[in-house]
Amino acid sequence: GATYGQVAKLTAADAAASDESGFSVAIDGDTVVIGSPYDDDGGSNSGSAYVFLTTDGGATYGRVAKLTADDATASNGFGWSVAIDGDTVVIGTRYGEAAYVLRTTDG
Repeated sequence: GATYGQVAKLTAADAAASDESGFSVAIDGDTVVIGSPYDDDGGSNSGSAYVFLTTDGGATYGRVAKLTADDATASNGFGWSVAIDGDTVVIGTRYGEAAYVLRTTDG
């Protein structure tokens, strides 16, 4: 079988253990999105997602964005699910009964 070795551990410097950062993940090319559904930036358990980018083939990754819902409220769980395709990210919620579509303008 194939052999795999760890090349990176992606963590958010501002994430607390209770934020569940890494609960959901998605990758497209050089970009990784990580959900953190219990982050408290927009209220208790409002949630967030982090975007990481590599420019050296995966040797290192840097955080380029922290995403939150414009209408963030407590207990939404933004980041429960994440998906990415090119410059478009879709973030699902646990209790917010919505999916948010975000697009980067940075290319």
